[in-house]
Amino acid sequence: MIERIYRHPRVVCALVFVMIHLLCEYVLRLEVERERESTRSEVMARASTVRARIEGELNSTVYLGIGLTGYLSLEPDLDDATVARLLSTVYQQGHNIRNIGLAPNNKIAYVYPLEGNVAAIGLEFKDFPDQQRGVQRAIEVRSPVVMGPVKLVQGGYGIITYTPVFLYDGRYWGIISMVVDVPSLLDTVENSQASHGMDWAIRTDSDVLGDAPYVYGDAQLFERDAIRQSIELPGGLWEIAILPEGGLDKTISRMLYTRRVLNFFAAGVMALLVYLVLRERVKVHHMAVHDTLTGLPNRRLLFERLEQRIAMAERYDTQFCIVYVDLDRFKPINDTYGHRCGDLVLCEVAERMRGAVRGSDTVARVGGDEFVILLPDTTEREGALAVGKNLLRAIEQPIKTDRGVVSVGASLGIGLYPENGTDPEELLAYADNAMYREKAQNTANADGASDSGRA
Repeated sequence: MIERIYRHPRVVCALVFVMIHLLCEYVLRLEVERERESTRSEVMARASTVRARIEGELNSTVYLGIGLTGYLSLEPDLDDATVARLLSTVYQQGHNIRNIGLAPNNKIAYVYPLEGNVAAIGLEFKDFPDQQRGVQRAIEVRSPVVMGPVKLVQGGYGIITYTPVFLYDGRYWGIISMVVDVPSLLDTVENSQASHGMDWAIRTDSDVLGDAPYVYGDAQLFERDAIRQSIELPGGLWEIAILPEGGLDKTISRMLYTRRVLNFFAAGVMALLVYLVLRERVKVHHMAVHDTLTGLPNRRLLFERLEQRIAMAERYDTQFCIVYVDLDRFKPINDTYGHRCGDLVLCEVAERMRGAVRGSDTVARVGGDEFVILLPDTTEREGALAVGKNLLRAIEQPIKTDRGVVSVGASLGIGLYPENGTDPEELLAYADNAMYREKAQNTANADGASDSGRA
């Protein structure tokens, strides 16, 4: 059984390598998914922070406008000095505010600070369609509207909050416009810890602008696997997209490469250890069932194969033969030339016998100069006799050694299953006895020939 399982340690080694590698890949895939979810969670948290920062900056401007409407609804008649103090106070409370304008009946009459914004004085929103849409919507919903960036008459672009003012008696008074400086707002976001190491972009609500949305940053982020969140602003919905520099899988790609190299190395080491263990077991098992000198199967392995062949013969009601071989004239060679020469002769004879039979036959060494050949496919005694003649021809050929040329002969005994035995011991005993009878006859013939020669 062990011989069958461990006959090919390289195949087992390859299977172990593949199995361990697949297991490591499965575990790695789980870790990658966990890492990807962890990265997405971190990016989502950062996106939430950036979104909250933008909402906070813009909503603070909206709340200042709402607070100013409360005052104007009660004191609509303003003088220049009062307006200057009022707008100055509001301006100082705001963040990223570029300027504040008051537009009674939708015509800008006051701007703070005046420096750099004089061109806005006298502007009527109806003459600027981009701004008129925001003003009209604010009046319709009676609440602030944020839109932009839009082009300003005094130069540059800005995000504008339009807050309608209705008097205490319900009459419409005009618009409060607050311009948020876009570069200043974006710098505030980019300088925050949440945006470090991140690519991000914002796109505005096209429904307010009436055309394609304005996008700050890389517009391709909205087409990629970026984390996207909505920015809720009065009168519209903006959207932010955020992605780590290099993409979500940048860190994972580095981890994948490192872990795959380690997994490949680990699988290789484990497979090599398995191969070495199996190869050692094969060697041990081979030594246990093979003759150490000739490499032929020994008596133990011969008995295993005989039992297997007997079981098959019983099942299918067939016959098979064995040939018992004992070398003649071997002892004088061993005694005269020494064991080294005798071992060489045994190895040469074993090799010749292996070459004289079929690959399915078994040649086993069962004693000092005794061999047994199992012929599983030979069902008649005549066939075994033919094999025996081939063996004798091969064995009797001269053998060259370092001590000169020697030659041996052989005596054969044939056993037929089940006629001459139904178990390995009985079958071998019969063939052994048949071999000794032939040996005795060969000896008698040789002695007779010698006596005739002397006579």
